[in-house]
Amino acid sequence: MYRCITSALKNSNTTVGDISYINAHATSTSVGDLAEIKALRKLLRFVPKKQNKLYISSTKGLTGHCLSMASVLETCICMLSIRYGFIVGAANISNLDKNALNLNIIRKSLTCSVSTVINTSSGFGGSNTCLVFKKLQ
Repeated sequence: MYRCITSALKNSNTTVGDISYINAHATSTSVGDLAEIKALRKLLRFVPKKQNKLYISSTKGLTGHCLSMASVLETCICMLSIRYGFIVGAANISNLDKNALNLNIIRKSLTCSVSTVINTSSGFGGSNTCLVFKKLQ
């Protein structure tokens, strides 16, 4: 997942410091979530110290896992976030995994300026994708 994210950032001429929001795949499976948490922790080492915290959430707590449609639905939500200036909070988290502590995982939706979003997805068999969306200037 880390290689996937960094490749998408490189191909889109985007730095980690440009990211406003990460829409995580986050299926609530221990193996999958831990792998994604490790990738995000590794990525976030490169966030400039002066940057405000980067927001992370997943929409699956609200929509459920739509299997092959999950990344399409999440892509639409990411684009709407940029257009209308909001970030959907990660719903239905009662206990945050200890490995995810200190990540800025938001649980309530926010109204804020969103300029660059990455959307991560994982598929059966180990396939990973990461899409980068930027606000048009």
